[in-house]
Amino acid sequence: EHQAMFAFTAKWAATPERQQSKNWLDWNRSAPDLDAWRTYVRTMADRYRGRIRFWEVWNEPDLGGFNQMSLEEYVQLQKATYEELSKVAPDAYVMTGGFATLSNHPGKKSPTFHRDFLNQAKGAFKIHAYHEHGSFQQYAQLVDGIFLPMRKETGTTVPWYANETAIHSLNGAERNQALTLYKKLLFSWSRGAIGYTWYDLRNDGFDKVDGEHNYGMMTNDFQPKPVYSVYNMLAGLFRDMKYVRQYDLGNNLWAFEFTDGKETLIPAWDESGFGSALTLAVKSDASAASTVDVMGNEIPQKLQDGMALLTIGPPPETLKLTGAASAEIAGKLL
Repeated sequence: EHQAMFAFTAKWAATPERQQSKNWLDWNRSAPDLDAWRTYVRTMADRYRGRIRFWEVWNEPDLGGFNQMSLEEYVQLQKATYEELSKVAPDAYVMTGGFATLSNHPGKKSPTFHRDFLNQAKGAFKIHAYHEHGSFQQYAQLVDGIFLPMRKETGTTVPWYANETAIHSLNGAERNQALTLYKKLLFSWSRGAIGYTWYDLRNDGFDKVDGEHNYGMMTNDFQPKPVYSVYNMLAGLFRDMKYVRQYDLGNNLWAFEFTDGKETLIPAWDESGFGSALTLAVKSDASAASTVDVMGNEIPQKLQDGMALLTIGPPPETLKLTGAASAEIAGKLL
């Protein structure tokens, strides 16, 4: 469903000093007049009540350059938005702005901007939004090492949403882009994210050296890229699943368990980069088994003594156990 965003500042709603700037970003990304902003929020919330439930407040507020608001101004904006939306559309979900990154990005306003906001704006949002473009390895390290501990430390208990995270396909990296969707989405799910939004659906243009022209699932003229096939596979295979657990297989070996009560799915891959593969025996009460690759190709697998084989290698694949109420790793094969 739609997730909308309240943004940005109309020129007439900026301070007189900002309006004089020759750089439109100076007024468009600055703090707006709060009364005007409240009217804007009320009008939008009323117009789309019942049709849009999720409202993000601003975009990547932790980055400077194209965002001119201070932490104090942004906290005020978040609180005003929450107050107005709660009056007009109490069933809607007010989100934080999607914070850009927890890495050492040179464009960040402050190393503690994200953390400080969570402390100061508590109670003024129902969903914690987080972006973090780039590789799966960095994403996993930042989520486990900084993001989730920061939520615990600040007492942030509202759900979180990975609402804009992807990677571009510059320099012929379409295969890596496709694999990144598979890994980042399933990992986010395992860490409690209530949703995942890829950025974006369509390339912005045809420039081969501009990242913004290479983030899409489709080319600018609507030809599907490999990542689009992975999206279709995930949407079809995992759509009714519930996350169960992560298997502890050691460093760089990723495997999760999902189930809908009728089937059990075990997606797995090796992130070590060595190119090796490990085959495990998986014991279950399944009536049938198969493996599904990232593009959705399914290959039936023979069950023997209630066991199927799961090969964990660089190319991710999903073991599908039909009729299985549960599954256990029985051991490694020589």
